[in-house]
Amino acid sequence: MLRPLLLVLVLTSFVCAESVICRDPDCGKNVTQLIQSRGYPVQEFQVQTADGYLLGVQRIPYGLNSTNRNNRPPVLLQHGLEDASHTWVANYYTYQCLAYILVEAGYDVWLGNNRGNVYSKAHVSLNPDSKEFWEFSWDEMAKYDLPAMLTFIQNITGAAKVVHVGHSEGTMQGFAGYQNPDVASKVAVFVALAPVAYIGHLGSKFLVNLAKLDVAGIVSLLGFKQFLPSTALIHDVAEIACDVSDKVCNDAMCALMGCDPNNWNQTRWDVFASLDPAGTSVQNMVHFQQGANKDNWCYMDFGYFGNKDHYGHHDAPCYDLGKVNLPIALFSGGQDDLADPTDVARLKQELPASSIVYQYNINYYSHLGQSLLFMSSTPRYYRSSKSTSPSPAPSLAVDQRPFLFSSLLLVLSLLMAMMMI
Repeated sequence: MLRPLLLVLVLTSFVCAESVICRDPDCGKNVTQLIQSRGYPVQEFQVQTADGYLLGVQRIPYGLNSTNRNNRPPVLLQHGLEDASHTWVANYYTYQCLAYILVEAGYDVWLGNNRGNVYSKAHVSLNPDSKEFWEFSWDEMAKYDLPAMLTFIQNITGAAKVVHVGHSEGTMQGFAGYQNPDVASKVAVFVALAPVAYIGHLGSKFLVNLAKLDVAGIVSLLGFKQFLPSTALIHDVAEIACDVSDKVCNDAMCALMGCDPNNWNQTRWDVFASLDPAGTSVQNMVHFQQGANKDNWCYMDFGYFGNKDHYGHHDAPCYDLGKVNLPIALFSGGQDDLADPTDVARLKQELPASSIVYQYNINYYSHLGQSLLFMSSTPRYYRSSKSTSPSPAPSLAVDQRPFLFSSLLLVLSLLMAMMMI
């Protein structure tokens, strides 16, 4: 009875919102189509991991104004949770997108995708509809996905080392993966945007409550393998919510990621909603939830007996930031409710001091602004790059309570759509 009722509710919302469905020409385009629409060359690859996952990777080998098309230093851009490679090219203007900024600066730009997102839902033997395909978290992204992409880029380009720029989850898998010296040796510098390891001080009360209520665990018990997968239905629900009221989108993002509307490109809400969520596994969300509830940075906890099977003892082992020995540049935001300043400070303290070659905090930045996905003000910083720092902005200390209801409505509508898949 539940699914037919949900279907009626969602279809009714489609009819009511028919006139406001996204008509932006970029809506519905994937990362390759977005890049091509701006006139840039793009190549697509499929990278196989050691455990058989097939990752979609895109490359922008040179820029529109490039005189040198060979021997350009490679840079890997790695997305965050429920995101994908399109995050780096999703704004309208090319000078608002990090991928284009870097390629015009002389880099060979590679866009990575972790297992389970919209561009990486394939395996040499496992069916994506199977339970086994989705038995992964960021542990496996660090152990398998990151090394596979770095090695592939080295093999194609002949470069001895690769620059790695990660955002959020893309930094977490880096901090975990680079505890392996062989993997760390592949990287010239690791640039961490909204750096994440510990997440015990989430500033988002909404996300804190989701973790405490064990929403991901409940979803897992209900038999779901994917968490907010990239489907037309889910994207349509998100687009409708944003079209009906910009306030719903703004308030939801404030509650989820930290309130920084001045640095979100609000003219692109529909396009962003057509791209994300990009999908991940329920197990990955459970792993994130464990970190939030336990305030630790450890491997996936499978329980007393499950840990014995996986690790040979009853406790899940923890990572050690002191083993991360490579040049690291940290960029954080004072309004970031996911990479909370308290957790970032702990991260810095535990990293070897000799590894941190640069660190910069922008007091008024929230979580998503740092991937350039929601930045309407990027031109100000890019065009004034000769200055030593961005112009100051007032503090955005915001009471989250007014935003919780809008955020709840949006997330519940997405979960409703997920239940119908």
